[in-house]
Amino acid sequence: MSENNSILERQRTMYALVESYAQSNQTRRDFCAAHSLPLSTFGYWQRKYRQQALRGFAPVAVIPEKEEQGHQIRIALPGGLILKLEW
Repeated sequence: MSENNSILERQRTMYALVESYAQSNQTRRDFCAAHSLPLSTFGYWQRKYRQQALRGFAPVAVIPEKEEQGHQIRIALPGGLILKLEW
């Protein structure tokens, strides 16, 4: 059971680094050097992170707007990307 815990902990650590990289203004090479990570290892975890994000559903909160002029949908994606639809 402790092996499973260490695998999950490694996954959490690496996913946190992938999210941190997405927020940074660094190149992948500089980010990996700053965190003592081989580029290939970081690339592996980036791919796993993207695959994980594509597999599941994300929670959605609907907040009614007071304005009746237009409609807007904002979707916050992992890595800080925000998708905004207006009509």
